[in-house]
Amino acid sequence: MRLLGSVCALLLLAPIAARADVEDLSGGEARRSRRVPTFAVRLEGGSDYAPYGLFGACFSYFTDNPFGGAALEAGIGAGFPGVQFGVAVRQLFGDNGDYFAFEIALAGNSVRQLGYDPASGHFQSSHFWSNLGVGYDHRAGLLTFSVIGALAFTTSFDLVPHPLVHGGVGFTF
Repeated sequence: MRLLGSVCALLLLAPIAARADVEDLSGGEARRSRRVPTFAVRLEGGSDYAPYGLFGACFSYFTDNPFGGAALEAGIGAGFPGVQFGVAVRQLFGDNGDYFAFEIALAGNSVRQLGYDPASGHFQSSHFWSNLGVGYDHRAGLLTFSVIGALAFTTSFDLVPHPLVHGGVGFTF
């Protein structure tokens, strides 16, 4: 009778032992299927023509797409003088939070007329411009980091692209 009880106990415990063999306790599957955070708030800095000013902040919304992702951003900052504001759309290529980014941005300054060059004889000037840029965007875990190099084109049609760089560090949620 004791032998029959021992055999029954082994038969009952065998599925539990087999399940322990296939259970991944390392968290490997969780690392592979990690979700990229949807929202981010980032402190930004940049040169002239940067979409969020020389010093500013932006709010970013991330959405998945078949190519990697897209980010919609809006921000505001100090343009010295004036307030600089901008909106941007980024197409992000990559996965797991590390992306190669293409950016299109529209920006403006409430006071400062960028693109005005008195030496060239252009009397038209603009408070608004557009940017086309490329760079890197990291969005994994609690932190986000980005660096973008771009060319700005003013609405005064001065036909001279203006180089710029901007980037920032922030938190995701």
